[in-house]
Amino acid sequence: MPVNVAWIEESSIIEFQCQQEITADDINFIGEKGTEAAEHGAIYSLIDFTMVTRLPRNLVNTTLRSTTFLAFANHPNARWLVFVKPNAAVRFMIEIALRNVSIKIVEERDIGVQFLRERAQTGDLPQDKD
Repeated sequence: MPVNVAWIEESSIIEFQCQQEITADDINFIGEKGTEAAEHGAIYSLIDFTMVTRLPRNLVNTTLRSTTFLAFANHPNARWLVFVKPNAAVRFMIEIALRNVSIKIVEERDIGVQFLRERAQTGDLPQDKD
């Protein structure tokens, strides 16, 4: 599967490293694993697209049909989603499908990790969520 999941900081910062061709099943997988992690407490998520070479043809519709991914993105314990190096299709999907989710887009993984570490250390909540 072209999505690797690892904890950057155990129980608080989780990373989804996407590689090569991403499919609808991979988007669902991210949703499943993210929701599992969020069920145990507040999490801050990094979704890295640096190594992605191909995405579903209609990424917006694919994402909107993924109830598991949307459940994860909108989970009250999913505090921030940071996207690393998303292409134009991913940026458009973020604008449409995740407009009510606290997100940040960065071009480098280290910047995203630092952002999430700062938020996790302070317990910083997104402004749009209670």
